[in-house]
Amino acid sequence: MTDFRLDEGATERVVLDDASHRCVPADSGRFGRTAAHRVCALDDFHTLITDTPFPAEPHTALSRAGTDVITA
Repeated sequence: MTDFRLDEGATERVVLDDASHRCVPADSGRFGRTAAHRVCALDDFHTLITDTPFPAEPHTALSRAGTDVITA
């Protein structure tokens, strides 16, 4: 997971580090975009919640990392 703003990425990292269950919301506008600031790896969070079905290739990578993907 990446972020375009260093300060937001740092805040996201603190929140993830402090959570017992790490849940990441990501709207479909973020699919396929890579920002300059790394927040965490695929296996650093438990659940991804998104608004449209996640593309097949990253969905497979998330599943292999043990991450649940929920389309809401």
